[in-house]
Amino acid sequence: MNARGRGAFVVVAASALILPSCGGTSHHTSTGGAAGRNPACARGGLPAGRAWTRITAARGYQLVDLAFRSACDGILVGAKLGPNGGLGRGVALKTADAGRHLVQARLPVVGALNAVAVAGRQAWAVGNLRGRPEIVESGDGGRTWQTQALPPGGGRLNGVFFADAGHGWAVGEGTILRTDDGGKRWLRVHAPAGVELRDVGFAGRRRGWAVGKASRAAVVFATLNRGLTWRRALTVPDGIFSGVDVVDGSHVYAGGAARPARGGKALLVATASGGRSWRRVAVPRATDVGGQYFATPARGWISVASGVGGEIRATRDGGRRWAVQARPPLFAAGPFAFVGRSNGWMVGPFGLFATTDGGGHG
Repeated sequence: MNARGRGAFVVVAASALILPSCGGTSHHTSTGGAAGRNPACARGGLPAGRAWTRITAARGYQLVDLAFRSACDGILVGAKLGPNGGLGRGVALKTADAGRHLVQARLPVVGALNAVAVAGRQAWAVGNLRGRPEIVESGDGGRTWQTQALPPGGGRLNGVFFADAGHGWAVGEGTILRTDDGGKRWLRVHAPAGVELRDVGFAGRRRGWAVGKASRAAVVFATLNRGLTWRRALTVPDGIFSGVDVVDGSHVYAGGAARPARGGKALLVATASGGRSWRRVAVPRATDVGGQYFATPARGWISVASGVGGEIRATRDGGRRWAVQARPPLFAAGPFAFVGRSNGWMVGPFGLFATTDGGGHG
């Protein structure tokens, strides 16, 4: 049984700043919401019509995932950075103004957090504490958190997804967990041997996909029965999938890198048949897909590592053509969260990027 704890807010020491628009120069989450500045946001939110811009510098933290429940309210997770650049304790940061200001919540004793999911006012974040899986839950939108009891065994957790406030799944190193009651009771599901899963997503409560690596191959697993059993749906030799985006029960995208030990080449695959067949999506001049989000089967965004920096690219035809929307400075590819098709965020080690016009073009 994990210890439970609740905590109040402390103000983030990292600076929050608003930068000018780049002028057009990523979990896995989308909910309904109005575009542009939301008068209900604390301190006003973000102005309408903004292209991708770094809005917050998260100094002292390594942020790895985010989720937004509205155009105002979101949660970012990761870990504090130690004096030598190593990872310290896990961190959860909450925003009530679309990311302009971040507030740190005191967590129970947890290690680095790797992923976060939201369903209404509830939120869950997963990670590991000294090699053991860890899940923390918030019932008030990320203001306070407590640990959830987990079955014994398993490795670190890398991904989490909730279809609603009750039904959720968490995946990691040789581990698949599921719950039907918001995490009051997590059940272990038989996981394929030798597989490290990095992300998971569902279309409703029954059909889901989990991605990661098995030995040196990128793999996709699928379930049709609420995650009770899983079958391998795709194997790509010499690669790794780091993220999955489920558009609907037929359309799924998975991204990562091929040949990661030899410099890397961006890897993106898609299915329009629920995983019965897959196609390779060309992503030129990139070494890794750090995040992907598709609002429709055709309209989507990816963040990629490219050369010494990175880019945010957009497509309107399912990835057959890409338009570069941003090459912001101090950029590293990471996951997306969107509310509607206009309000989007992408988080990486150097901060939080946001748009209120779907990126401006592309």
